[in-house]
Amino acid sequence: LFACAPSLICLFYRPNASNLRVALTSNALAFFLFSFQVHEKSILLATIPALLLLTDERLRRPTALFLNVSLFSLYPLCLKDGVAEVLPLFFAYPFVLRLLLNSQSHQTDASSNSDGRRHLLNSALFWATLVPSSAICAFQLLATPPARLPHLFPMLNALFSFGVFAVYWLYLNVRMVVWNWTVFFEQKSRKTVENKRKRQ
Repeated sequence: LFACAPSLICLFYRPNASNLRVALTSNALAFFLFSFQVHEKSILLATIPALLLLTDERLRRPTALFLNVSLFSLYPLCLKDGVAEVLPLFFAYPFVLRLLLNSQSHQTDASSNSDGRRHLLNSALFWATLVPSSAICAFQLLATPPARLPHLFPMLNALFSFGVFAVYWLYLNVRMVVWNWTVFFEQKSRKTVENKRKRQ
C-alpha cells in the first residue's frame, strides 16, 4: 500500500486518463516488486498497462526499456517450458520496438532539430539494458553454471530485472508527483492572480 500511495494520491486529486495509465502501471509493478511471493509471469500484470504509456511521448523511452527487460526476465520460464528457441525473437523485439519508436518520434519532431544529448542518453540506456539481459539469457542457454551455484544465471536474471523494474517504478512515481505538483501550483497561482484582479 505504501508503494502504491504516491500514484493513488495523484489520481485521487487529478482523475484523468494520463494519471490513470501511470497509476495502473505503477501499482501493478509495486505489486510485483513488493509482494511476498510472485511468479515470473506476474510481470505481465505491469507490462499490459505499460503498453498504454507508449502513446505518451514523455514516458515512451523509459517504458520501452522496461518492456525490453521484462521480456528477457521471462526467459528462465521459457527454458523450464522447453521453448528455448524463442531467444532469437527476444533479441529481435527490442530493435523492432526501437525502430517503431524512432519512426514515430521523427514524425512528431519533423519541424524541430533533434536533441543530440537526449538521443545519446537514450542509446546508452538502450544498450546498457539490452547487453546484460541478452548476455544473461545466452549464458542460461549455452553455458553450464558452476556445480556450487546451479541457479547462478536465473539469479542474475532476477537481480538485474529487479533493479531495472525498481528504477522504472521509482521513475514513474517521481514523474507523476512532479507533474501533478507543478499543475497544482500553476492552478493555484492563476487563482491568486484572478482574485487580485477581482479585488482591483
